[in-house]
Amino acid sequence: MVNPLLSLAHPGVYGIPMLVLVGWRGEPGVRDEPQHKIMGKLQAGIIQAMDLACTELPTENSEALEALEAAAAQSMESKTPHLILVRKDTFSRYTLEMAAEYDKTLPMTRENAIRVVLKAGGDQATYVGTTGFLSRELFEIRANEYGGDHSQDFLCVGNMGHAGSIAEGLATHMPSKSPVVCMDGDGALLMHMGSMATNKAENLVHVLINNGMHESVGGQPTAAAGLNLCGIARDVGYYPTAIRVRTEEELSSAVADAVAQPHSGPVFIEVLVKPGVRSDLGRPTTTPQGNK
Repeated sequence: MVNPLLSLAHPGVYGIPMLVLVGWRGEPGVRDEPQHKIMGKLQAGIIQAMDLACTELPTENSEALEALEAAAAQSMESKTPHLILVRKDTFSRYTLEMAAEYDKTLPMTRENAIRVVLKAGGDQATYVGTTGFLSRELFEIRANEYGGDHSQDFLCVGNMGHAGSIAEGLATHMPSKSPVVCMDGDGALLMHMGSMATNKAENLVHVLINNGMHESVGGQPTAAAGLNLCGIARDVGYYPTAIRVRTEEELSSAVADAVAQPHSGPVFIEVLVKPGVRSDLGRPTTTPQGNK
């Protein structure tokens, strides 16, 4: 957010009026997850350093409307962005009127796919889990089914979109070129898809678990359903394998082959899954420092 506001929209450059909603996760004194606490602590100072007007959004509807109208007027008059700071739980829960469409015949959920990947990849591989539900499910599977051994896993609790780059770095420097399996999500991949073009490690296995939505943050549909992601992967250098699978058997075979045989480039496996998450899914009980 900081870069485009200061290098494009700031009154010292183009001077583009706009209202920018800024969530305040990790606000000091408010319970939140570890990955949000540092940003939450520094956020007020960052906003002040940006030298942009900021209004905290009230929780009462009429007051919120007045605040937004005043902020919009200031933004238009000054030809500058105006930040709207939104505290946690300001908005009530909302059910999407237009939910993401998906193939209801798909047999696997994301959690099923994670289990298959871990079993097929085995102990020889290192695993990187993308941010959101995927890493939470990976943590619980290890806790409940692998004796609590998380030593082979790196969980991206934040840094959405960077799991592939982290896995590439690990794979490049992995002793004896043992396999590194990145379990990514469609929303995260789309966020920094350009990084796929720099992934060249032949021991990288990039498993994209595609449910067609940002399920961890509300279920908004992604653009992944309309893309040939395997074709994109092949075009940017995932070679010789870039395939799409739907069943546990297909996924198990693809992962087992990817980790067992030397390849001339990274492997890309797109797994089509149906949405769904357990209502009792927990969060990691260890700290990021402890996981490291």
